[in-house]
Amino acid sequence: MENIDKLAAALIKAQSEMGIAKKDSENSFFDSTYANLGSVWKACHKALTGNGICVIQSPSFKDGHFVLTTTLLHSSGQSISGDYLIKPVKDDPQAFGSAFTYARRYSLAAMVGVMSEDDDGNAASAPKPEAKPASVPKPEAKPASVASPVGNLTATFLPAEVSQRPWSKNGKEGVAYGVKSPSGDWYSTLDEKIFERIECAKANEVEITITYKVNGKYKNIVSIKDIEVPFDYHE
Repeated sequence: MENIDKLAAALIKAQSEMGIAKKDSENSFFDSTYANLGSVWKACHKALTGNGICVIQSPSFKDGHFVLTTTLLHSSGQSISGDYLIKPVKDDPQAFGSAFTYARRYSLAAMVGVMSEDDDGNAASAPKPEAKPASVPKPEAKPASVASPVGNLTATFLPAEVSQRPWSKNGKEGVAYGVKSPSGDWYSTLDEKIFERIECAKANEVEITITYKVNGKYKNIVSIKDIEVPFDYHE
């Protein structure tokens, strides 16, 4: 292994000076927040440059795939690098730009050791509410309850809009996909293949039939019926 003693010493010192990346971006699909690329960079760049370390992130094309190489380069000339495979959901500049930014954020955080805020930890450390003396409730007429949907539901519509964005919840991160119906309802999924079918249907102006579950105010897609248009699966 190449000697990286100077880089290692500098990185150890830099990590002791780094901050926590703030979760300043919202994911409306899953009612959660995440630290975007700017937040991760803000948490580490002063500590890195102050200790003679710069970050280089460059895309390339290897073995039929886009790859992002992240390099930590020390003023001594020592360096370490890591590759991240980029897989855009479709072949257009917008999808590539989104996947590239996503890869930069994850690679940078992983290479330098930046952590994001722990919302669950903040909630766990919040002070407990003071106990109040029990009161004897007066009998009251209870309003009729409205049953929430149970089991799977179906919907058929022409996709009006599609969306994708990073998400994070309970320490897990990924890409959330969404489709909007003409009536304004949003349906979400984490399944890339389901989203590819939805995009295919939208591009060909074909209706989709989905099965979904209601989770609070969210409608999570379980499956999608086959659509009768040419579709190329990428296994």
